[in-house]
Amino acid sequence: MLKVASNTCKDQARRLQIKTIGQQMKMLAVEGAGMAPWSAEVLVNMINEVYFTGPDLRDAVEGQLKHRCVSIDDGAGKPLDKCQLITVLLTLFDKEDEEDLGTTDRSLEIRRRRMLRITEEAREQGGLLSQEDLKQILMCDVRTIRRDIAELRTRGIVVATRGQQKDIGPGVTHRSQAIKWWLEGKEPVEVARQIKHSLAAVEGYLEKFKRVSYLCSGF
Repeated sequence: MLKVASNTCKDQARRLQIKTIGQQMKMLAVEGAGMAPWSAEVLVNMINEVYFTGPDLRDAVEGQLKHRCVSIDDGAGKPLDKCQLITVLLTLFDKEDEEDLGTTDRSLEIRRRRMLRITEEAREQGGLLSQEDLKQILMCDVRTIRRDIAELRTRGIVVATRGQQKDIGPGVTHRSQAIKWWLEGKEPVEVARQIKHSLAAVEGYLEKFKRVSYLCSGF
């Protein structure tokens, strides 16, 4: 079930507090550390992403849902009733899902885009979706999920499901593949065509990569 953003007085106060803390951090970075305002803003945004974007701290907005899945710390062979479950916030519907679609089966490409996005979102939040989770969220049967995973593997992309956990290390996620091809000199539009994603999504991956690289370079 999709959940819309809560707008209670308590939620508004919490969002205002986070915003105020961000402004204070930016001021301290500029005045205390001598950072440029733009650099300070990038730093604050990254801190917000790391410390203030957990599922329990964020509201589900239109198109998102909260889902319980197995923690990434529990191995694939561990019985489900013995596993630690965590809550993750997933973006099921995104306007970019229907952008730059080819002439092939549009519904198939949209489903695979959503599959890649939500499995990676779960992984980034410390969880792993199973094929059964994907079946429930994407409203299709497990055989369809398995076919999609197998086809994506032929492109060199591993879908970060719980069953594929042993392959996540050597495998390449679609975001990693996009960055790799861009670093090799491919244009974003060509990268988008290769991984079957919208140009806007690819540009978003690259922008985040540039921000992280800038911060790691020591400003």
